Amino acid sequence: MLTVAIVEDDEKAAKTLTDFVETYASGANMLIRTLTYGDAETFLVGYREGADIVFMDIELPDMDGMSAAKKLRERDGMVMIVFVTNMAQYAIGGYAVGAFDFLVKPVTYYAFRTRMDRALPAIRQGKVPDMTVHTADGLRRVELSAVSSIEVFGHKLVYHTESGDIESWGSLSQTEEKILPYGFARASNCCLVNMRHVTALNGSEIVAGGRRISISRTRRKEFVRTLNEYLGDR
Repeated sequence: MLTVAIVEDDEKAAKTLTDFVETYASGANMLIRTLTYGDAETFLVGYREGADIVFMDIELPDMDGMSAAKKLRERDGMVMIVFVTNMAQYAIGGYAVGAFDFLVKPVTYYAFRTRMDRALPAIRQGKVPDMTVHTADGLRRVELSAVSSIEVFGHKLVYHTESGDIESWGSLSQTEEKILPYGFARASNCCLVNMRHVTALNGSEIVAGGRRISISRTRRKEFVRTLNEYLGDR
């Protein structure tokens, strides 16, 4: 059985998430236990590493969601945290506490279901999804959540991550097939972008992981649509 914790002070928003959990469980034919908390303090006092995924509102009374997540990480390094916020930029700092993802209010069921679909394989594996890449020094494991974009130069792939670039080799198309379910999309024929790292969209250019990346004219419409769906703003 899966355990989902919802930390949300807005009763209406909490009810919406609870209903989404029930709908998802019914559709997936699985048992999901839902625990709801109106504030971070109550949640942390009773927490004993019992949740698989936590939907954490950032704007909470007394203790904000980001501070609560830091305290949560001191007790549980594996639980998945999904921040829920009114503004996407408020969730960017969530990567410092290993947040799995974020949702923008008002949350749609599509956005919720997408996060659950991506989270379940990782929960079953007991870790955030990662992949093995070939480098000049041998095989290396790369956490997908830390990858902001992947570029191809000839037969060389460059993984841009929070801790630096990783050079590998291979096909961008084959890599895309493996990681597309985890929030990546094509910005051009030579670049894949992790939606969770996108912080700005200006015309035919985005900012992801602090880097400016051009979106090709033929890819722009589909990329923007994918980004909007990812953010839950359809």
